[in-house]
Amino acid sequence: MKHSKHKLVAIYPDRKSVDSAYQMIQQEALDESRMRYLPPNAENVKSTIEDRTDKVRSTLINMSIIGLVIGVIVTVLAGAATAVLFPNVFDTAPAQTWLLFITYGAVAGGAVGALLGLRPRDNLITSTTQDAVNDGCYALVYQAHDREEILHVQNLMQRAKPIQIKRHA
Repeated sequence: MKHSKHKLVAIYPDRKSVDSAYQMIQQEALDESRMRYLPPNAENVKSTIEDRTDKVRSTLINMSIIGLVIGVIVTVLAGAATAVLFPNVFDTAPAQTWLLFITYGAVAGGAVGALLGLRPRDNLITSTTQDAVNDGCYALVYQAHDREEILHVQNLMQRAKPIQIKRHA
């Protein structure tokens, strides 16, 4: 299932309900390739709902930039404190010393930010769906492209009496 802005996830108590919703969506001539069925105890819930590659990349870049900025700010403050407490550190080459402080701070902050960006974050919808599927329920995931399609598919899913419908953006 390729990345889309929105995925609808409906949880159904039994096979009959999920099959009914699946058939309704098929009958409406909606793109079947954008629909995924998750049986009880399915292993691929996370990969079906979340598109990890784009999120990991953007999170990693954002966290690295935030870490870099914080690292620079902290080292400028640490450098200022050092200049006040130990002024002789800056006597020989003040510009190079400041540059060294800022560089170390930027590298350390960027590295810490990147490491924080790599830590896994489970989406609430993903974990709720995984729990439901592990408890014997069925899930139907549909990738919608615009608001009109979201509302249309949500209405079709609702007709089959799901336990819940969630939207993953």
